[in-house]
Amino acid sequence: YPATSPSPWPERRIIEIPQITEYDSYLGPGLFSINDDCGRFGASDIDGKTIIPTEYREIKQIGADGLFPVTSDQGAYYVDMDNNVHLDLGFTDTMPFNCYGFAGASNEEGYFGIIDSDGFFVFPPTFKDIYELETMLWEGRYEDGKVVLIGPDLNIVDCQLELGSIGFLTEGLLKVTIMKSGESNDESRTYAFIDRYGEVKISPFTGYFCE
Repeated sequence: YPATSPSPWPERRIIEIPQITEYDSYLGPGLFSINDDCGRFGASDIDGKTIIPTEYREIKQIGADGLFPVTSDQGAYYVDMDNNVHLDLGFTDTMPFNCYGFAGASNEEGYFGIIDSDGFFVFPPTFKDIYELETMLWEGRYEDGKVVLIGPDLNIVDCQLELGSIGFLTEGLLKVTIMKSGESNDESRTYAFIDRYGEVKISPFTGYFCE
């Protein structure tokens, strides 16, 4: 390019990014988790500006409602982009709200259920853990390791298999492992594929892990 022509490249900027967390750093579009030297967490935008101060034990991805699930020394709740507290109702863990206004959360005893946007449990806190496989399709795990599928009607899906785990939805099917009572063989698992309604679409078969 001639010396008089404008540069075709944008002007360079030096952006000072705060310390990025090792895990789960991405919190949403243009949002990243940061932490300080004391191991407290907050959020930064893509230009390095602190959005949420580093004062929380944990911060998770922003939900569809624009709230971050956070955990502090006082419990778990939600904060907005201005760090205002929402739904401080005695939870011990909270998860991002989906686009329908539901989220996983645990009560004071540490059991997980599903709450609505007002913080009321619409599925009782009975699980050791809960995970949203996709919007309005949940995996709930009991203390004994048994897993159930919770459908969009917020009820347990009637499934003819006793599940040990549920994988992500692929081609409309969920890959599941089947529990075997009294057995603890780590070298093989029994698998099947079910649909979101619990119907077995591909019959159980045994798979082997190879080193």
